[in-house]
Amino acid sequence: MKVELAIIGAGMAGASLAAALDGKLSVLLLEQEDFAGYHATGRSAAFWNESYGGPIVQPLTTASGFFRHHKPTPL
Repeated sequence: MKVELAIIGAGMAGASLAAALDGKLSVLLLEQEDFAGYHATGRSAAFWNESYGGPIVQPLTTASGFFRHHKPTPL
């Protein structure tokens, strides 16, 4: 199998990117844990609070709310 792209980490970002590229590229998704989303990803996916984070993180949390309520356009 020819791999066109290797993604390191099967957390939210890595798994989402791999899913978005499904069928477009041959993707190898690498994760060192026994299963995807083992650490903070699992907690983050289950929890979203718009006021989370300090002055730098909180605006990013608010901005991510759009994607929670609207399906992003595929790549």
